Amino acid sequence: MNLRALAAADPDTPERQRNCGVVPVGDRVEIWMKDGSAYYCGLETCGNVWLCPVCSAKIHHRRAAQLREALDTWEGDGHAASLVTITVPHDLRDPLSRLVKAERDAWKRVTQGAAWQRLKRRLRIAGHIIALEFTWGDGNGWHPHYHVLLVHTQDLDAAAIAALHGHIHARLATSCREHGLRQPDQLHAVRIDPNVSAAAAGAYVVKGGRWTPADEMTRGDLKTSRTGSRTPFQILADYYQTGDARDRALWDEYSCATRNLAAVRWSRNLRAVVEGAVAEPERTDQDLAADHTGGE
Repeated sequence: MNLRALAAADPDTPERQRNCGVVPVGDRVEIWMKDGSAYYCGLETCGNVWLCPVCSAKIHHRRAAQLREALDTWEGDGHAASLVTITVPHDLRDPLSRLVKAERDAWKRVTQGAAWQRLKRRLRIAGHIIALEFTWGDGNGWHPHYHVLLVHTQDLDAAAIAALHGHIHARLATSCREHGLRQPDQLHAVRIDPNVSAAAAGAYVVKGGRWTPADEMTRGDLKTSRTGSRTPFQILADYYQTGDARDRALWDEYSCATRNLAAVRWSRNLRAVVEGAVAEPERTDQDLAADHTGGE
């Protein structure tokens, strides 16, 4: 099924996205071959990581590769990283926009103030990389969640993990209360997988395949659920297969809620700390989507 064509067929789809992969940007269109696959070069790309299936796959794939390479370098220097997953409580009646705002506010509270600076110094945290992911379940509605990779110079022990969990959970609880959501439980709202690395393949067994932390952080476009929930692109496909008006409404809600959101963000100066002198400037989603990967 050509999901890009399905999205472009929607009259509410922005023109730039409708033109993606269709409208030439130069005087000719070329077909290139690489690793046994063919692709077009010279066509417009929209760079929409949330709504365009093709650009989303390119962007997530290239950000995952960047992250794996950076984590390999970091681990090679004898350092570590820990993966934190943060989820706000959610029910069918909760609009996605409220859940997104609550989660963004929660992380802002986590990283602001003297308490976080003291914790960073104590745990030797150099910075973080944060990724946002969405699923929908018929039982509990929208499920936006953050994957936060904390990059640190020493392994976290049990006391450090407890302190980190307590700090994050307290700020999450405050944000949920202020946004009219129920209080997050201690077990599921904040999960910490300590001292993982890109080189330690299989830190997660997700949807039938072995994943590295870099994939867990960035490849939400590839995931399917084992619990009956659906990704946004699955919702789009189901709508065009069945014509279910509820799926159309869910896709529209998702389109509005993700406007101007970043899928993956590095904290300030972290790239230079992790990659050192070889660190390159941050590339935009549009740059990654339009990147020419070479071939013949």
